[in-house]
Amino acid sequence: MTTVGTGTSASGRSLRVAVTTTCSACSTLCAQTVTGNNAIHVKTSFRIESLKISINFANHEKTGLLYYSYGDGSIVAFFWEFYEKFNAAYPLAMSFVKFAVLATFGECIGLRITNGVWNRRGFGILPRAVVWGILGVCIALAMGVFSKGVPAVMGVPDALAGAISWKKALVALSVSVAMNTVFAPVFMTFHKITDMHIAATGGTLRGFFSHPLQMGESLAAMDWHRQWSFVFARTIPLFWYPAHTITFLLPPAWRVLFAALLGVALGILLAVASLKK
Repeated sequence: MTTVGTGTSASGRSLRVAVTTTCSACSTLCAQTVTGNNAIHVKTSFRIESLKISINFANHEKTGLLYYSYGDGSIVAFFWEFYEKFNAAYPLAMSFVKFAVLATFGECIGLRITNGVWNRRGFGILPRAVVWGILGVCIALAMGVFSKGVPAVMGVPDALAGAISWKKALVALSVSVAMNTVFAPVFMTFHKITDMHIAATGGTLRGFFSHPLQMGESLAAMDWHRQWSFVFARTIPLFWYPAHTITFLLPPAWRVLFAALLGVALGILLAVASLKK
């Protein structure tokens, strides 16, 4: 089957596109774009078989401009569908990416607020991204364990799958309290140790991986008064309990992403709070 579309380029020249389906099994398309006397064959469609996604080259009905579309929707719909399917197929890999990007960005914002720069010598954006990616995988696993285990212990294993209700909110709060009481202190302490390791090794990937974590020395040097009185006693009950209650009210596919965004929000809040001292 061959379809022909016409439109205009950014420079105003007339374009004609012929798209021919050459293989019904893989939906591979070849398009010939004609501009004046020049014809260029370009592959304008691809299909990711494992995710069942295809993208097509088409002509916009209203503007006449050539654009990419997914099914009957737009490029936004394509990326939305791609995210959902890739997230479902590779949840831990996506958890790594979400936290590596978003949580590290949150720390950069905090640095910008407190010091006026996005990065500085020894800050270690790349090692921080690696650490956050690994921690993101751990968080995703913990969220899976607690979101299944706590409702089961409460005798309502499917409570988080239903519509929004007071019962679901109570279960979500219970999951949040359990996870942040049991998992969060260990997670926060290990994260603090990695921060100290990044600073001690110059903020480089080579330094980070060429020196072992000094667990004993880091634990001995840690400010446990601040770790308990502020990080544990304040941020966990005042921020993480209610924030992750909202997290567990969301569909499972969006929980890890929302948790990563919460890390950005907390970084900003802590930076602003430090300026007021």
